[in-house]
Amino acid sequence: MRLIESEGLPGPTQVDWIIALLVSISLLLTVRSMALPLSPLVLMLAGLLMPLTAMLMQWIRIQGRQQTSSWLLLIILGYLGLLLGVQLDFGAPGLLILATWCSSYSDSGLVYLWGKLTIAPCSHLGMMLGCNLALLMHCQHKLNWQYIVLCNIGMLGGMLLVEIWQPVFAQDTRMLAIVIIIQMMAAMLLGMAAIAWLMRRRASLRAVNLPILNGVTK
Repeated sequence: MRLIESEGLPGPTQVDWIIALLVSISLLLTVRSMALPLSPLVLMLAGLLMPLTAMLMQWIRIQGRQQTSSWLLLIILGYLGLLLGVQLDFGAPGLLILATWCSSYSDSGLVYLWGKLTIAPCSHLGMMLGCNLALLMHCQHKLNWQYIVLCNIGMLGGMLLVEIWQPVFAQDTRMLAIVIIIQMMAAMLLGMAAIAWLMRRRASLRAVNLPILNGVTK
């Protein structure tokens, strides 16, 4: 992922630390949403996570792994959007309340999905907004609206396919909350990954067929 280095805008190192701060904030919000105490150990882990994340992002950038950087940013912003959304939907212990609702809901399939969307609209919307923000940052030099629209369709499609399965094996409510997080993020990522793969496949086929078509038209 290319980063803008113009005057007045954050440089690559500053961006690394901004992402690291977002990761630490996500950890603290996760603990809060699970109705767990912010113990000194948690605060220490959040503090240690910042330099570790910044070093990881710097190493990824130096290695030129733009695709990895883009996916990590998408996961971080999407997850942060999810956390902020459950706060708006349910208050401070948002994930725990959502998991409690899921464990008590008897329906499954599309009925379960519709119920989850109805009871937690901000959670799903926040996750999608976070993912879209990451897409806009990735396409900041040249906006590809077709790619962004298709990625959103992929996210919705992935959510439809993944979230119709109701996780019933987790007995503990907090464990169920973790399963729900993985489930919701996986839905978004799988849908976007499918769209990205299809677009790369289409581009590669066009690159192969274009010389043939040019030879036929001459």
